[in-house]
Amino acid sequence: MNSEYQMKNKGNQLLVLLISALVLFIFGSAITSTIAAIPLSQITKLGSDTINTALDLFARYYDGSLRIDGITWSQYAQNYFAANPILFDNIRSFYCSVQFLTYMPLVVLLGYCLRHDLVKDFKNFIKNFKSNLGIIGGAFIGMLALSGLVMSIYEMIGVVGESANENIINLLLDSPGKWLMIISVVVFAPILEELIFRKLFIDTCEIRFKLKPLFAIIISTVLFAFIHVSDLESLKFIFQYMALALPICMAYHYSNNNIYVVTIIHIINNFLSVTMATILWMM
Repeated sequence: MNSEYQMKNKGNQLLVLLISALVLFIFGSAITSTIAAIPLSQITKLGSDTINTALDLFARYYDGSLRIDGITWSQYAQNYFAANPILFDNIRSFYCSVQFLTYMPLVVLLGYCLRHDLVKDFKNFIKNFKSNLGIIGGAFIGMLALSGLVMSIYEMIGVVGESANENIINLLLDSPGKWLMIISVVVFAPILEELIFRKLFIDTCEIRFKLKPLFAIIISTVLFAFIHVSDLESLKFIFQYMALALPICMAYHYSNNNIYVVTIIHIINNFLSVTMATILWMM
């Protein structure tokens, strides 16, 4: 009875923490942007109206919808920033800072709230080190295989390009503030996303709502993919993110819900993606 009460209490705590983390994750960027816009106007010596216009146009940098004058928002935004290269660099650096200042505090906060789970998972990771390495390798191979399959299907049906989210990240990684973005993408984003979508979400589904692992894995995979699709036009790329999330969720299950296993997989994936993007810029 005492054990059942502890599990119920644990489930309730996870649910509250999950909801809080999702709210901060979704709205944290908007809150940070509002605060960071103050020093941005001082750095650029521009009025708030000009800054807001530039921020809005950057958000539409890959927007294929038409303006009333008949050209796409994407083309208009690219022409605007081509005529204002210094402003473009400042805006990109601004977004790099926003990403960093959004992710880093959330990682610290969740790390503190989940500190007991993290200590327990670390001990189990070391205890089952060899098997965990095997799970990491297997999951990564699975990611490569699924991603290759999705890309092949996309080529067969004529889907080309990348999602708006991916394009914006690449744009920021080629900016003056790229090192803040690299740290965010390679370190903080994988840690934060695994804490939320694996440690909190899957554990809440299994402990609080008594869902079978299969259903928790499916829901986590789909939710993770959806938060990486920033607009309807990019919805077609959702299967690329599902190809990343599904093997990670499976690894989480087979490692007995060990956060370090999935975080390492995610970090390796993002590190290789950033490395490949850097090599392409240098060519």
